[in-house]
Amino acid sequence: MTPDGPSTPHRNGSPPRALLAACRDHALERLQETLAEALKGAADDLLDIATRTTDPEIRKQYLHAVDQARTQGEGFRSAVAEAYRKRVAFLSGDTASLAAAAASYDSGSLTLVQTGVLEHEIAVGNLTTRLKDKGGDELSQFTRRVSTIVGDPELLDTDNPVGPSPLACGVYGGLTALGLHEQAVKPLGNLVADRLAHEIGSLYHDLNELLAGRGVAGAGRARIVKSKDTGVASRRDAGKPAPPLPTGDVFGQLQMLLAQQRGMHAGPGVADASGMIPAATGQTAAAGGAPMATAATVDWLTQVQRGAEEAAGVAVPASAESLNVLHSLRQSEIGQRFDAADATTLQLVAMMFDHVFSDPRIPQPLKPVIAELQVPTLKAAMLDRNFFSNEEHPARRMLDRIGSAAVGWQGNADASDPLYGAVERVVKSAVEGFGSDLSELEAISAEADEIASFEAARADAVAQRSIDVVMRRERIEEAQETARETVQQRLREVVVPKPVRDLTERIYRAVLTSAHENGGAESANWTAALETLDNLLWSVKPKSGAEERARLVKTLPGLIKALDEGMQIAGFDEDERKEALNTLAPLHAEAVRGSAAHAAPTTAESPAPGEPEPSEEAGNPVPEGPPELISETLTGEDVVVDTMAFAPRPGAKAHRPGAALARLEKGTWVAFKQPDGSTLRARLSWVSPLKGMHVFVNPDSSRSLALDPDALDETIGRGDAEVLSAAPVVAEAMSYVMADLQEAGATH
Repeated sequence: MTPDGPSTPHRNGSPPRALLAACRDHALERLQETLAEALKGAADDLLDIATRTTDPEIRKQYLHAVDQARTQGEGFRSAVAEAYRKRVAFLSGDTASLAAAAASYDSGSLTLVQTGVLEHEIAVGNLTTRLKDKGGDELSQFTRRVSTIVGDPELLDTDNPVGPSPLACGVYGGLTALGLHEQAVKPLGNLVADRLAHEIGSLYHDLNELLAGRGVAGAGRARIVKSKDTGVASRRDAGKPAPPLPTGDVFGQLQMLLAQQRGMHAGPGVADASGMIPAATGQTAAAGGAPMATAATVDWLTQVQRGAEEAAGVAVPASAESLNVLHSLRQSEIGQRFDAADATTLQLVAMMFDHVFSDPRIPQPLKPVIAELQVPTLKAAMLDRNFFSNEEHPARRMLDRIGSAAVGWQGNADASDPLYGAVERVVKSAVEGFGSDLSELEAISAEADEIASFEAARADAVAQRSIDVVMRRERIEEAQETARETVQQRLREVVVPKPVRDLTERIYRAVLTSAHENGGAESANWTAALETLDNLLWSVKPKSGAEERARLVKTLPGLIKALDEGMQIAGFDEDERKEALNTLAPLHAEAVRGSAAHAAPTTAESPAPGEPEPSEEAGNPVPEGPPELISETLTGEDVVVDTMAFAPRPGAKAHRPGAALARLEKGTWVAFKQPDGSTLRARLSWVSPLKGMHVFVNPDSSRSLALDPDALDETIGRGDAEVLSAAPVVAEAMSYVMADLQEAGATH
């Protein structure tokens, strides 16, 4: 694109260059007026802040800034205009202006770029993003009109030569001219920027009216993929899962998708078989100077990485939209001079981090810490493009292990928290210790491995205590069910009076349950309990001969003793035990005499042998709707387990678990909605082989969850639980990047 843009004049006869110049001058005039007033107000506000500051050195710097703002207005105004015009020329492709601008950034001086310059570029990028957001529809309409003037239907707001980027440059160009001390630049800049952001919509409204009055209509919305704008909604934003990342040369595939978006071939810088990309040669840089080789680029990025926390993009608002410092690097003058392969890598890694910062598995307080890894990760990807396809690449492993360790974190965002402090230490090691040798990153990624292993071991320890509680409850329930079925089977085989039936059920369900818990169905206690049960049922039957009566008389003392012990196990008090024995005494007397008068008729209260046991639900219709969900709280050693299971319903159709459970494997995290509206993330740690209970544990919580398959499926189905992706953080982010690029290409 030439400075004049398209050669065809518009309807009113105004050439493109004249239209852009009119917009440029109007915007500059408004900018200078707004910033002059903003600087006065900001000086007053900063003076108020200075009077409340306890640090004498900071107070001194603030007061100096107030004095400069009040006395250097003309210098400020001139510097605003100079910086503004320089960025307009840069974005317009004004080669004459760019040649002068590029002189200070020749390849020989790239390693000498000062930290202040880097911070300046980052600050400009952040303010550009803020002004873009504040500009809203007015800015979008203006950019579409400018795209008509310059003949670029895919022009974006951030590349608009009269867009927010030159305004942001003007702000920081003026502040630089004031000669402020380091501590005063940010607060004064924020105060000035606040006032400009308030006026931005009005400015672009006026510019739209200016162009509309000269017959300039807006072009269609751009569809090119650039930075965070893919032209289509992200699959993640739409709630769609990420497709599997393909195998092979992932970087090459992504590079081709980006090239297709620009309507061209991939060009120079395609990766070789090793994944390493040689520096491009003979390529014209966007900034008008020679393209930077990868080694020079990595050297410059190392200075960004180590210059200061602000330069690494940490001191930005804590939201997923503003954490990504790589977009600001792309917009910087030096960023525009990356060779083709490095520029593509920067764009892809920036898009990847957009998805990392929107990954719901990573707790929000940890994202600003992880944000400091953007530049080290970018450098690692530039040094070895296998980053995009190899999960064992040290930079990927570092991010993935931090991500897996952090999923269930519920601690405090300060260094006293074990996990937060450990992540901070890994990040600090990467920022301070990784230059251009990937082996340095190997050691740092090993630290991240240790964090993930420690968190997994901690979760396993908590899980084992919860598992023990659930297993103990399941053994009790199994014992109770086995005892109930055994007693009912015995009672189906004989006809007994109702008092005996009631005593048998009450005593021997408890006795057999206890025996099963303390040795199982093969133990001596179980065998002895069954023998006593059988003797009790036999003892009340009429005896037909002297031999049977003699046996009964001989058996009764031991039977009475065993019954008394059983009643104590069943919780009978002394009076109840006496009453029970008094109930049995006349029946035994009748049996000794051989009388059958005591035998109960075959009625519902004592079924005939072989008939089914009467049910409390007999005659009742099968209830409609889902079965009742029963919750119970179990306690154990330093752990509380909340259980959920469907109550059994005779005759009801079985609740069939759906497809959601098919994705659940040990180690999968699930987010459960809590009654107070909060969310508990818990990891699937164990599935019971006995009843299929799924035990979920969060090592930072004293409460665990245990759900049977039906209850878990129902909870997921009604939206009270969400299964979180088990994919590594980087693989999932790159999958979304590729899917977004593919969908954007399909709609291009």
